[in-house]
Amino acid sequence: MNSIQCQTWNIRFFCRYRILDRYILQQFIQAFFIGVFGGIALLLGQQLLLFTDLLIQKGVSGSTVLQLLVLSLPAIAVLTFPIAGLFATLIVIARMGADFELAALRAAGVSYLRIFQPFILLGLVISALSFSVNDFVAPYTNHKVRLLNQSLLLSQDAIPLEPEQFLSIGDRRWLYVNSVESDTLEMAEILLFDFDTDSSAGHYPKLISADTARCQDGVLDLNLANVWQFNGD
Repeated sequence: MNSIQCQTWNIRFFCRYRILDRYILQQFIQAFFIGVFGGIALLLGQQLLLFTDLLIQKGVSGSTVLQLLVLSLPAIAVLTFPIAGLFATLIVIARMGADFELAALRAAGVSYLRIFQPFILLGLVISALSFSVNDFVAPYTNHKVRLLNQSLLLSQDAIPLEPEQFLSIGDRRWLYVNSVESDTLEMAEILLFDFDTDSSAGHYPKLISADTARCQDGVLDLNLANVWQFNGD
C-alpha cells in the first residue's frame, strides 16, 4: 500500500514539474520572439533605407532588393538571439515575481535551481542555435550579399561611386576613385586593393592602378593599368 502511494506521489510530483516547464516554455517563447523581431527591426533600420533607395531611385528590381534583405537576416539574427534570450528571461521572471508565482513555488517546496532549470536549458539551446547560424549560415549569406553588391556596383549606376572614398567591391577587395565624370560616368585615378591574392606576399595586397576606368556590362575596364605586387622585403 505504501509503495502504491509512493509511486502515485512521484507521478504527481513529476506531472507538476512538467506543467511548470511547459508554462515557463510558453511564456519564454512568446517574449523571445518579440525580442528577436524587435531587434531585427532596429538593426535593419539603416539597411531598409538603403534598400528603399535602391528600389525607388536607383531602379533595382524588387526581387534583387528582397534577396538582399533575406540574405542580410542571418547575420542580424545572430546578434539578436542572445539579447532576445536575456529579454525573455527577465520578462518571464519579473512576471512570475509580480504574480507571486515564485513565492508560491517556493512555498510548495520547489527550489530555485529547479525553477531556473528551464531557463538554463533554453539558454543552452539559444547558444547552440546562435553558434550554428554564425558558423554555417551567416558566412554563406554574407558572401552572397557581397557578390550582389559587387554586381550592382559594376552594373549601371545602382550603387553610386563616391569620389575619394574606399568602397568594398567583393571579398577583401577595395576600390578607390579620385573623381567621376557625371555625364560619362568615367572614373579617373583608380586604385584597386586586392587582399585576396594567393601569393608569398603574406598580408600585403596586390595594388592595381589605372588612369581611367568605366563600367561596361558588369565589367570594370581599366585604361593604362599597372599592377604592383608587394612582399615582406
